[in-house]
Amino acid sequence: MHNEVKYGFVSAMWPICLLFINGTILQGFMLESGITEERVQTFVSVMQIIQCAATVLLSRKLERVNHLIKTSAFNYFLHLPMLMALGTFCLLPELDAAYKLMILFIFGAVSNVAIGISNTLTYKMPYHIIDMRYYGRLVSNAGIMAGISGILFSSLFSAGINRGEYFSVMLFFIALVVMMTISCSLTEFSYQETGKSATGARRVDLKTSLLRYKPFIHMMLPNVLRGFCMGIVNLTVTIGYYFEILDSVTVGYVVAITNVAAMAGYLVYGRLSMRQADGKLILACSVVACIGLSFMLVNKNVWIFLICYGFIYSAFNLVNVAVPAAITRMVEYGILGRFTAGRMMLHVAGGALSGLVCVPMLRMLGGVLTMIIIGVLQLIAGAGYYICVKRYRLTE
Repeated sequence: MHNEVKYGFVSAMWPICLLFINGTILQGFMLESGITEERVQTFVSVMQIIQCAATVLLSRKLERVNHLIKTSAFNYFLHLPMLMALGTFCLLPELDAAYKLMILFIFGAVSNVAIGISNTLTYKMPYHIIDMRYYGRLVSNAGIMAGISGILFSSLFSAGINRGEYFSVMLFFIALVVMMTISCSLTEFSYQETGKSATGARRVDLKTSLLRYKPFIHMMLPNVLRGFCMGIVNLTVTIGYYFEILDSVTVGYVVAITNVAAMAGYLVYGRLSMRQADGKLILACSVVACIGLSFMLVNKNVWIFLICYGFIYSAFNLVNVAVPAAITRMVEYGILGRFTAGRMMLHVAGGALSGLVCVPMLRMLGGVLTMIIIGVLQLIAGAGYYICVKRYRLTE
């Protein structure tokens, strides 16, 4: 099987797994298990902090790793304890919510260390398995495959939740996700090193500190703001529950919209990637996100909420794809690992902050004003990325 096909398979399966490990379905599971919105947001925030710490503390070691493909493949197994814990809670739904939360903190910490590791490895992986001239095509095709699989999965998930007892249905899907996680690991173990890791980027061994590297310094604020805003968007389920807009059924709609919006974003990026206009795309998407966030909680209507979420997630997904692509054209390979670790540290730190302040902001400022503020912050981040991409683009 060709590396690009294998990469597409992993890209199609892994986002679904993350929904249960660190995403919207996990939030819904915790809320249905009797854990309060405040404790869910605290959990999300702490997990983000753990990701941040793992990214920072392990970045230099991962920069020098000799077997990047094998390291990345093995990393998937660190998520299995978390999934096993969720399966156990489905079998024993009467367990005290405080006890469940304690277990989730323990195994969630392990999973988020693994996510912290992948934050560094993921962006270096394409250099080892493809010719980087085709990076945009790879990401776009992989994203489309992820969108298709996500739509199919969310349809099945929604049908199951609508027709069956919640924890019985969740047990089935958790078992499925365990198998998908193992499949992702085995697929990455089978990647073939292409020997073209230098293609598309200059292999410069830069010993300069990140704090002296101008592209990193000037992107610090945009990275923090983007992480903060993305963290709020990732708390969509919690926000919906807080205002009694969502329930266990409509959470399935959020998952479906997430996948449709993601696929739409990748289709758009596939058509634009060869133009290498990532800075303009990031800015335009930030404008769309700002507008969507401003109207998301108007009248507390579920359909306005879901429609706005679709536009918001499409915009953020395009930004999430365009930022790494832009960085491959801005940052020399020799410092890419450290740059990525630092960038992800700032992004995750912003996300962790959002988890701490989300519900207090909603309580103090109200939903509409809170979301308008988030939209403006994303617009500032988008403008910052646009300026940096234009200024620091590498010459061929």
